[in-house]
Amino acid sequence: MGLDAVVYMNKLNLGIDQLGDSLQIDEQTGEVYPTPGDGLVRPAQIFTAIHRRLGNASMIGSLASEISLVLDANSILLKRVLYRSSHSGDSIEVDDLSNLESEINLVRQRTKDAQSGELDTFLTALAELIDAAKHEKNPIVFT
Repeated sequence: MGLDAVVYMNKLNLGIDQLGDSLQIDEQTGEVYPTPGDGLVRPAQIFTAIHRRLGNASMIGSLASEISLVLDANSILLKRVLYRSSHSGDSIEVDDLSNLESEINLVRQRTKDAQSGELDTFLTALAELIDAAKHEKNPIVFT
């Protein structure tokens, strides 16, 4: 158990002019997926812009403790990302990405002399998710 996150490809970036009857889209997450029973096989990866493993249950707890030393408990990082070791189905909307990015930069600045390797890896993964989410104009979705 742990925490993973994805950003789905924007339907406009898939090169599909019309979804037709064989594909559907989840308007909340932007996920494009085949209609069940259409008989066509498509690997899920073709609809995913980026997938990152953020950490196992223990690591998420440790990261939350480390970040809580430098950020307010109401931060996006603590309240919506690290609040539980697994929270599949939650998302960070595109409108919140700039605030999340600012928090990442603040954590990097405040921990630059004592940052763990795990925290650096986590923040880098989140930054990559943010970049993809901005490009795809889709939210970061926790899986």
